[in-house]
Amino acid sequence: MRTSVDPGAPHYFAREASIWFLACGVTLLALGTLARAALRSTGRVPAQIGWYLLGLGVPLCVIYFPVTGSWALPVIGVLTLVAARGGREDAVTAPGAGPR
Repeated sequence: MRTSVDPGAPHYFAREASIWFLACGVTLLALGTLARAALRSTGRVPAQIGWYLLGLGVPLCVIYFPVTGSWALPVIGVLTLVAARGGREDAVTAPGAGPR
């Protein structure tokens, strides 16, 4: 297990990448399938997806910002929250409107 935290160990960066993939890659896959299911059933992406993306992306940006693409997660999270908020306003201004 020491090879996962020792930068001097052989193949350290490959191990580190696999650990991050297991932690975040599977989580992002789960969020994607959740968002797809919610979109199909309600016509909207729930705001929780945006909060989850922010919860994943902000710590990753703090830890690894200059060397990863983690900056995309908070951006997509904020856009998701904006879209979810806009969806609620549409539902209020259009009474009787069902899911799209």
